[in-house]
Amino acid sequence: MRIKFFVPLTLFVLGFVGSAIALRQEDAATTLPIAQPTDMHTWLAESVGEWNAECKLFMPGNLPPMVSAGSERVEMLGEMWQVSHFDGEIMGTRFQGQATMGYDTQTKKFVGVWTDTISSHMTHMEGTYDASTRTMKVDVRGRNPMTGEPTREKHVTRYPDENTRIFEMHAPDPSGGDDTVKTMEITYTRK
Repeated sequence: MRIKFFVPLTLFVLGFVGSAIALRQEDAATTLPIAQPTDMHTWLAESVGEWNAECKLFMPGNLPPMVSAGSERVEMLGEMWQVSHFDGEIMGTRFQGQATMGYDTQTKKFVGVWTDTISSHMTHMEGTYDASTRTMKVDVRGRNPMTGEPTREKHVTRYPDENTRIFEMHAPDPSGGDDTVKTMEITYTRK
């Protein structure tokens, strides 16, 4: 007699618990604060496509820059994250890198990370875009590949038109102080 009563009761309890879980999941899905894309995310998507890259690596001592060619493919991960894949060379060696960049709607800043084939660390980026000058300025935190010491750089990207981007990397001046020196420039043109 106990088994006949126990089985239906167990099935009732399991059914009740299953329904409660399903209702909580449905309730959670409708109340989760899911971020929505903004105009800044739409702006990031404007760079989607294939790009040619002319790279200039500036050497100390006013030597002529080392010039090389590369390419970049930019795509969106959903509507909020731009992912770029760079392929080129640096000092005669093949170089590949990947950036993920998005817009944080709470901090009102662009945020991202960079990884590449010559570094064992991840570089973190945070910056702003000025629509009036069509310029993005990014503070970059990484590590010196030679010493392992933390570094801070400035990246500046200008957007003269929808088919051109000019990226500049500025590193701390080795002679000290608060000045920076331009170490790299890449001109991207849409294919």
